[in-house]
Amino acid sequence: MEVVALVPGNQKIEKLFPGAFVAVIDGKASQTEEMLYEQLESAFQLPDYFGKNLDALYDCLNDLSWVKANEIVFYIKNYPLLLDDDGTTTRYEFMQLIHETAINWNTSANFDEKAFLIRVEQSAFAATELVRFGLISEDVTD
Repeated sequence: MEVVALVPGNQKIEKLFPGAFVAVIDGKASQTEEMLYEQLESAFQLPDYFGKNLDALYDCLNDLSWVKANEIVFYIKNYPLLLDDDGTTTRYEFMQLIHETAINWNTSANFDEKAFLIRVEQSAFAATELVRFGLISEDVTD
């Protein structure tokens, strides 16, 4: 199974992954770093000590001991609007961080056999950018 994949916007992500812990981020509500970190805190139920920066996010996402489900699905809808304010954290940096997190979860024996998947609402923009970022291959966008 692909770590990063596109899914049609008309799909209910919870139905595609029954029993999984699903964290949904809406790009419309995450156009700034502050907005994104607030959504991440809520979606992943991050601890109070979360420092609202990429390093702290990496640390928290590579723990997730409070998540009891064996499958974690991180779903991004309205991807083109995600971090669209040209702040210090770019969409590229953010996507690379969560991709690295997913790889860690899916390949390390230290992670209690939990799967971490990234799903992005399908759009031409998302497909093009995720190929450019090296997170999906062109043949999965057809």
